[in-house]
Parts: sequence; C-alpha cells; structure tokens
Amino acid sequence: MIPCHVCGTDASTGFIRGLPPAPDSQKLALCRRHDTPENRIALEKAWKDMSASMMRTVMSVTEHKARPVLYNLTVNFKGGGMLSFPCANCRTTDQGTLAVEEQDGGTVFIPMQHIRDYTMRPASESP
Repeated sequence: MIPCHVCGTDASTGFIRGLPPAPDSQKLALCRRHDTPENRIALEKAWKDMSASMMRTVMSVTEHKARPVLYNLTVNFKGGGMLSFPCANCRTTDQGTLAVEEQDGGTVFIPMQHIRDYTMRPASESP
C-alpha cells in the first residue's frame, strides 16, 4: 500500500511518483480525490526532497566505508628480532622484497631473504 500524500488513504490506484523497481516506502502517491495539478507539483517536490535525502544518506555511508583500512604488520626476521608497525597494504615484489605501503603513502621495502615470516591483520582485530 502506498498512502496518499495528502490524506493517508490507500493511493495504489492513483497517481504514483517513484521508480518502478523501488519498494513502496520509496514512492509517494495521490489518491483519486486529491489528484490535482497543484498536488502533483507538491508531490513532485516532496519526492525529489525524499530522494535527495536518501542519496545523502547512502553517500555518507559509502564515504565512511571508503576510508582506508589500516593493518598491523608483524615481521619476524631469520636472524632474530621482530618489527611491528601500522600500514595500509603490503605485497611481495618480483625483486624479492616485501613492499609495505605506509599510512602516509610512502613505501618501505624489506628484503625477503631476511624475513622468516610476516603477518598482516586489520588494525581493528589487533590487540
């Protein structure tokens, strides 16, 4: 059921504004009694405002998720010793090094011949 924008009665058979695949909660309508040119203009404005509000909400959630994920990298060396630091990403290169992308955008290269093992965990999971 899509309620009438003016009186709240079922307006499923009246004038409906919204995208066809969208759920009814994202549509606005006018019943046959309130379907006038003036009400259609008001309904159109209300639908545009509602759509803009939903887009702002979606964009704010997307922006939050788009922030870079930070990791904690722990490197254990063959000769003993350990190094732990935050990073944005790491990968092995064809030249036999571990390329570590730092938070500030810089890159640190650690020769793989000196590394016994390394682990990378999301910063949110690290102790």
